[in-house]
Amino acid sequence: MTQAEAQVHLDDALARLTAARTATNYSLGEVNVSRASIDELMRQVTYWRRQVAAFEAAASGALNPGVQFASFS
Repeated sequence: MTQAEAQVHLDDALARLTAARTATNYSLGEVNVSRASIDELMRQVTYWRRQVAAFEAAASGALNPGVQFASFS
């Protein structure tokens, strides 16, 4: 998977979450979503945000995006 692919998944999950928050039921293409699906959509958004962040961290040379080093000079 690439960063661009992860970003597409994140954008899709955010669009579905936005639509689900504003309607009781909605259809996006062939996918029907109800308010009961919001928890699952939130999990997907969180997952894809982490994937995109990991790609961005790797591109910037960070080994672990959750670890930062302090400089005491």
